[in-house]
Amino acid sequence: MTALKDKIEFAISETRVLILGAQVLIGLDYQSVFQPGFQRLELGNQALKLASLGLLMLATALLCAPAPYYCVVEKGEHSWSFHAFITRMAEWSLLPMAIALGIDLYLAGLQAAGPVAGKAVGIAGGAAAFLLWYGWEWATKRTRSKKISVVEKKEPEQPLPVAEKIKDLLREDRVVLPGVQALLGFQFVVILVDGFQKMPQYMKYVHVASLCLMSLSTILLIAPAAYHRIVEQGEATERFYRLASMLLILALVPLALGMCGDLFVVVMQVTKSMTVSLTVSSVMLLVFYGLWFGYAFYRRSKQGKTAPEKKVLPFTRTS
Repeated sequence: MTALKDKIEFAISETRVLILGAQVLIGLDYQSVFQPGFQRLELGNQALKLASLGLLMLATALLCAPAPYYCVVEKGEHSWSFHAFITRMAEWSLLPMAIALGIDLYLAGLQAAGPVAGKAVGIAGGAAAFLLWYGWEWATKRTRSKKISVVEKKEPEQPLPVAEKIKDLLREDRVVLPGVQALLGFQFVVILVDGFQKMPQYMKYVHVASLCLMSLSTILLIAPAAYHRIVEQGEATERFYRLASMLLILALVPLALGMCGDLFVVVMQVTKSMTVSLTVSSVMLLVFYGLWFGYAFYRRSKQGKTAPEKKVLPFTRTS
């Protein structure tokens, strides 16, 4: 039986694979709205492109959720509940990603060969994603479950040394950072696109503000590595663990605001409706903060009622 430590390490590495792909696709979807070809799409197909973007953002929200959960609820410890949580988030994130992939393939086929070919490519691509991401796994899981004993002993949860906590925390940091950097790069390119120059001035300000927020998120995510190397000289200390946990959680605040700010710009570019744009971006912001902070702090409060002797938050200074 694979050790809990290894299972969690595998889960974090797999999440990193998923989130990088999702955020690269988000960056491309953001850019596509400013291309001349987008304006030639029918309104319904433009709405599908927005739906694809929203689904990919939902997948990103799900995939980033384990990072704050690990810091706030688990306080850096390995647990079977955290392994189950990160597994659920990865499993649920694949559904919106598969649908978004099918939509984007449909639109690509539509532009290349017409509506019939577009539908065929979109359905085939989405079906392949569902088959390989869900169908194959569920069939294999059922077959495997018949071969193992009904009662399977789980490895007991053991307290981790601070060095192991730091390794896991840096892995969580690497889950979020590459995707944010890819997304930020795509968004910097938007300012050079002709469609950007034609936008109202206030929308340009919103985009620049979103760039600044995502840049701040990137700075906060890189800061633990700089601090650990320059100040701690590579030593594993509780002080560094608390600081890195705090920076990781803080980085998610401007990240959500920046992504939703650009979502507002994209929806406004398509619908020309301030009400619709504000509603969509606000709902997505609530989804981000609800998954990243609301659920994590709710779980911590429930945990505190049943186990008040647990340690304080990793970003709380102890005497």
